[in-house]
Amino acid sequence: MASTTTKEAWSILKKAYQGIDKVIFVKLQTLWKEFDNLSMKEKETIQVFFNCVINIVDNIKILDDTIDDKKVVQKVLKSLLIELDHIVAVTEESKDFSMLSVTELMVSL
Repeated sequence: MASTTTKEAWSILKKAYQGIDKVIFVKLQTLWKEFDNLSMKEKETIQVFFNCVINIVDNIKILDDTIDDKKVVQKVLKSLLIELDHIVAVTEESKDFSMLSVTELMVSL
């Protein structure tokens, strides 16, 4: 409330919610580890799994790191249950992954 400019207020808020560089680094490492270890659980629906993926990806982006859709799409397809392999195969045959967004993948699954 004591800040006189928008930039100053933003800087204060950024520090308060992101923390210092070491904290950001540790948070990012944790998020990337979660992303790397993602796999769909036995009783989990595709929607719940996608929500988990999107949550991790959004948190990575909030901390100013980048992750492209292609990497997320590949991760999702590799992490689905074996029972969904036939759907993955059809999706891989019918879609161009270089142009496929995460949202489009979710809709097609």
